[in-house]
Amino acid sequence: MNVWQEKGQLLRLWVHECYRETWDRLERADQRRFYELCNETLAGCFEVTLHGLCPNNQSPIFTDVLREDRDGKNPYEDVRDVHRLIAHVEAKWSEVGGDSSEKLIIHREAVEHATKLLRAVGSGSGIMLMGRPGSGRTVVCQLAARLSSLSFHRMGVRARDEPEAIERAFRKLFQVCQHQRTLVMINLDDMRHGEDGNEPNERLLELLSGMVAGEEWPILFCGGADESERTKIVQITEDVALGGLEWGQVRSNFHLVVCMPLEASAYRIILQRYPSLARDLTVDCMHDWPEATLLEISRKYLLRKVPLNVPIEGPVVDGSGRAAKKTRNRESLIQSTEERLQLATHDLLFRIHYAVQTEATGPIGDRPVIIAPCSWYFELLDTFERVLREKRGELRALHRKFRIGIERIEDATGKVADLSEELERRQREIALFQEQLDAFLEQIALQTTEADEQTEEVSLKRVKIGAEEVICKQLAAVAEADLERAMPALNAAVSALDSLNKKDMNEIKSYSRPPTKVELVMEAVMILLGHEPTWAEAKRQLGEQKFLDTLKGFDRNSISERTLKTIGAYVRNPELEPEKVGTVSRAAKSLILWVRAIENYGKVYKYVHLYRSIQSSNSKSVWLPLVF
Repeated sequence: MNVWQEKGQLLRLWVHECYRETWDRLERADQRRFYELCNETLAGCFEVTLHGLCPNNQSPIFTDVLREDRDGKNPYEDVRDVHRLIAHVEAKWSEVGGDSSEKLIIHREAVEHATKLLRAVGSGSGIMLMGRPGSGRTVVCQLAARLSSLSFHRMGVRARDEPEAIERAFRKLFQVCQHQRTLVMINLDDMRHGEDGNEPNERLLELLSGMVAGEEWPILFCGGADESERTKIVQITEDVALGGLEWGQVRSNFHLVVCMPLEASAYRIILQRYPSLARDLTVDCMHDWPEATLLEISRKYLLRKVPLNVPIEGPVVDGSGRAAKKTRNRESLIQSTEERLQLATHDLLFRIHYAVQTEATGPIGDRPVIIAPCSWYFELLDTFERVLREKRGELRALHRKFRIGIERIEDATGKVADLSEELERRQREIALFQEQLDAFLEQIALQTTEADEQTEEVSLKRVKIGAEEVICKQLAAVAEADLERAMPALNAAVSALDSLNKKDMNEIKSYSRPPTKVELVMEAVMILLGHEPTWAEAKRQLGEQKFLDTLKGFDRNSISERTLKTIGAYVRNPELEPEKVGTVSRAAKSLILWVRAIENYGKVYKYVHLYRSIQSSNSKSVWLPLVF
């Protein structure tokens, strides 16, 4: 343990303790008076000023997170270089990786709250973080866990949860605490007495109060329990005993962080009903961020995502004759253009944030407005970055168009000079072309005579095509009649499928070595459906619930010529006559009737479709004979 004898260090420690115990409990209006009292005490008793000890009147930070041999026993290490501390925290946060490490902005106030939490954990007590939703309490807990050897566990319990659900959550928590020190975060933001009828969950708070007070598990879970509840407690005891750990080991690994709303009514409930929580938990109030914190966040955000010193293309020309990029130069010895833009941008964002925060503090009717200005500030920064990026894109597009326009004008000027010379040369060529034109006119006259002859020939062909069209219409009518005669057989086959059911399909599927006729029928069916014509594939398709619906809805108008030719061999097989197949299997008979009807329909429809196509195209001059 370090022993300090220097006056400045002792005074900074005293100021730190004053801030730690008092600052977060004050309203904004009382903080100015705190400054004055602290400064008057330091000036009157020690002849120093608060600003002289603590620049910008900010609380000193005492922590041992920068020590490599940190053991948690001496958390009072005076950190003078806050930027080094923040850089160390950012490095610890980025070790985990992921999107959260890129989006999160570490600032002084978050680090200060994380060090307070670590000090409370190191002293063996828990902490109560009081703040509005979105004030960064979860991030503070995660920061503290990553800066130490603790694992982070968030219990998802609410005021409306039943006692059984809460006990299951604690049982899961005990399993976690058996093997490692755990920072347990419990959110009680819904504990507002009398609001919307949300009463505090008595069972949850009783368990938390007992854990903090160091009670043994029989006292925590038994109480006035009956026999069934005692059996449940025995199960919990067995779970806690897993791994050979004692209940004391589980309790020593349990480090509690209770998140509560920053409201007097919520804290009054804790004081009145559960005084052990108020006595054993250190209270840390997280208010809305001050302007200094907002300035730090916006400066880091702008430096990370919104670069203001974007290079632009100017009239500077390098040695190769190409336009080079130049950046803005410092316009004064005090501030650069980029620095002044950052300050102006932050002032704009702060004014917008302050206006929203002012409106958020006022109630609407009899209910307060529930809004998280802290998290909203990040949304404001993201919106600013998005709008600025879009406007920059628009300006770049306009600048690119303007530059391209200037380049085109210069290019056009050079081309005009070249075209003037080209014009003179073309005029000389025109005279020569005029002579050639006269010769072309004579040739055109000859071609006109040939065109008249070709027109007469086309007229004769049109008459011939008209006669062929009449013949095609007659053949189409014959094909349509054949198609109408094929439809009853197809409808009968579909009706035969309607008589089949799952039992009939299972009858065929049950064959391990099917009869030859059944196997050939299923091969034909698989070929039509476009599947592999094997018995294994047939059994798999028969197992489908919509197999019969697939057959009924089969697209019979799109059968390829190759498939019809293959199926024709099965249809012409004398062993696959429907009556012969029916002696083996009734279901196979219906399937072969469907195959024969589809094959007959496909042959007829092939020619019907052909003649319909010929009839719709009057430009066809070739007649195809109908061959069955």
